[in-house]
Amino acid sequence: MSGKAIQKAGANSNQVQADTVNQYFGISENRVSEIVDERCSQALANCVLESRIVAEQRISEFKTEIIGLFAHKPDLVNALAEPSCVDSFERAARVATRSSEYKDKELLSELLGRRFEEPHNRHVAAGINRAIEIVDLITDEELNGLTVYFAASQYGPTSGIVDEGLTVLDCLYGKLPIHELPNGGAWIDNLDIHDALRVSPFGSLLKLADYYSKAICGYIVWGLEKDSEQFEKAIHSLSEANIPIDVLLDHELHDGYVRLRVPNRDAIDKIIITEQGNGFSNSAPLNPEQISVLDTLFDQMSIAGHEQEMKATLERKLKNYPNILTVQDWWNGIPSALRLTVVGKALANANARRIDPTLPDLEI
Repeated sequence: MSGKAIQKAGANSNQVQADTVNQYFGISENRVSEIVDERCSQALANCVLESRIVAEQRISEFKTEIIGLFAHKPDLVNALAEPSCVDSFERAARVATRSSEYKDKELLSELLGRRFEEPHNRHVAAGINRAIEIVDLITDEELNGLTVYFAASQYGPTSGIVDEGLTVLDCLYGKLPIHELPNGGAWIDNLDIHDALRVSPFGSLLKLADYYSKAICGYIVWGLEKDSEQFEKAIHSLSEANIPIDVLLDHELHDGYVRLRVPNRDAIDKIIITEQGNGFSNSAPLNPEQISVLDTLFDQMSIAGHEQEMKATLERKLKNYPNILTVQDWWNGIPSALRLTVVGKALANANARRIDPTLPDLEI
């Protein structure tokens, strides 16, 4: 953590810069380095003499990642004042001595970063402490499978336009290790043993297209036929509620029809209306009456008798997105219905962020 850099301190924090000493929440850079050295030395003390040289190299790699973590997020050093966070750090240091893989040190750093963000959250602490303990016990393929499964079940388009939403999703998948995924059931058994997931004895995993048809149901509603009586009534309802007409768009998957510019019903609440004129603009969320109008229109556009037809149209559309198609082929071959635990979610999210920090940081 160079003293030459400009650092931004968080709320209620003090920062003092003099030469190369920075002050974060009352803990100096020198003291942070001392704490890291002390905890890492304890991890080395558990190693037998014959393994010290190897262990020291691994700890050095771990320390590099941790110092980088604090340099990038200086506010996190405050967590070192919480004994339970120091305990998590010690666990990670011990695991670092056991692993020859550099990516494991990166993963441990990501896990600690998430742990330090919520030092008093017991749910997060329990999940991450267990995740730390198994970092060196799972294979790369198992970790990839866990990560892609979590991403596929959590990532979803936010754009109301089909091509935009699916293109973004395809790009997100392209950043993940989708070409190095496990097959069969052995990887699931091992992750189950290590508490990263649970296998449901009942039912089977939904096909990915079925899963998408629920998550992006706004893309595959039947819609309203243009110039029909229902369409004219919809235009009138929008006008009366002061909702811009461009909340409707031509249905990309159903010619001659329109739909709401949302990926799903929940997105209606997030619509922002922007008014512009005379050199000013004003943005405001929908009021309850406007939300009710759009909810009613969404219901009118969703015709149960056409669900399978529209889902088939979506499946044909997905063939234009190679990364989504790769994930879909793998997902559909998973032999069991899975449920990720907080341990698995913590590992998957940390690994995704390790691979590419621009990927969404998901709740665990």
